[in-house]
Amino acid sequence: MAPHSTTRRRAAVFTLAATAGVTTAALAQGEASQLFAYPRQGQSPQQQSTDLNECHYWAVSRTGYDPNFAAGNEPPERRTDYQRAIAACLEARGYTVR
Repeated sequence: MAPHSTTRRRAAVFTLAATAGVTTAALAQGEASQLFAYPRQGQSPQQQSTDLNECHYWAVSRTGYDPNFAAGNEPPERRTDYQRAIAACLEARGYTVR
C-alpha cells in the first residue's frame, strides 16, 4: 500500500488575504475571497504555498488586477477575472478549486 493512501488527505484552504498579502483595509472592503484548493497529487504544504504565490503573480500578469493594490472602486469584472485566472492556474497544477 502506498504511503499516501494510509494518510488522510487534507484540503488546503488558501485565503488570498493571508497568502498573497492583501491588506486589512482590502479585507474590510470585502476584496479578498477564499479559495478552497484540494491537492489532488499529494502536494506538500510548502509546494501548496509556492503554487499559490506563483499562480497569484501569473493571474496578476494576465488580468492587470492585483488584490494587494485594489483601490476599492475597481469594476467587479476585474476581480472576477483575477479569481478565474488564479483558479485556472491552480487547477493546472493539480488542485481542485472551489
